[in-house]
Order: sequence, then C-alpha cells, then structure tokens
Amino acid sequence: MKKLTLIRHAEAANPTFSQSDFDRPLTTYGQHQAEEMGKLLAEQNFSFDQMFTSTAQRALSTANTINSALLSSTSAPIEEAQLYNIAADQLYHFIEMLDDDISHAVIIAHNPGLSYLVNDLLRQPLPSMSPCTAVQLQLNILEWVEIHPGCAQLLSHDTPQ
Repeated sequence: MKKLTLIRHAEAANPTFSQSDFDRPLTTYGQHQAEEMGKLLAEQNFSFDQMFTSTAQRALSTANTINSALLSSTSAPIEEAQLYNIAADQLYHFIEMLDDDISHAVIIAHNPGLSYLVNDLLRQPLPSMSPCTAVQLQLNILEWVEIHPGCAQLLSHDTPQ
C-alpha cells in the first residue's frame, strides 16, 4: 500500500501590480502556519520518502519550512513546475508517474486541484483545504499507476492553529 500526503501552501500575500501570482511570498502569518504544520507533523513522527513541491514561491517556502522542521533525512523537496496551479486530473497523471520505490510521497501545491483530488480519492467531501492544511491518505494500491477514484482512506486531516 502507498501513502500520499497532500499539503496546500500556507497563506500568501495578495498579488501586487508589479508581481505575478507565481512570485507571491508567504505572509508573516503564512510563515507561522508552515512552521506550526512542521512542528505538528514532527510531533506525529511524520516520515516520508520524497517531497515534491510546486515551484511557485509560496509553495516552495512552505515546503522548505516544513521539511526543515521535520529534520528529514531525505533530500530537499523536489521542485516540479507542473505542480503550479495543477488540476486534479493532471495530479492523477503526476502521481501515476512516481517511482514505485517511493512508499510515501508528499505533494505541496495549490487549490482547487488538491481539494478536488482529495475528494475524488476519498469519494466523500472534506472541508475545504484552507492554507497549510495537510491531508494524509492510505491508498489501497501497490503501484502508483493504479491510483484511482475511491482508492483512499483518510489517515489524518490537520490544519495549523
């Protein structure tokens, strides 16, 4: 069985006229959220094989902050440009292509794609994934290519305080 953790990036600043959506940084509160999520996951003895993150500034900052808090023995998060504002169907394709040596993958990306994917995998609605929410899923599959709607069981649904 595979495990998948999906994390929405922490709260980001509103875009300015001179700044693209892609370059939006975390707010001070967003930085706090990412730190708190890292601590919460560390308290749960959270471990994973590989973390993937959108290359958008807000997702990358969230991933690096959480990864640092976990004192992970794995390498730095892998930056994936395709995860920027990715749709649920594209997320399925991304996951299908993961190396089967990865038993537990973490993906840090954006809504609405993450929420749609979670709801489709669980076949039940979860409350919206507010900024920095982490959803841990157990997938009833042996290989990533087998991922399909309804194959998941919810392990945890955490939002930082």
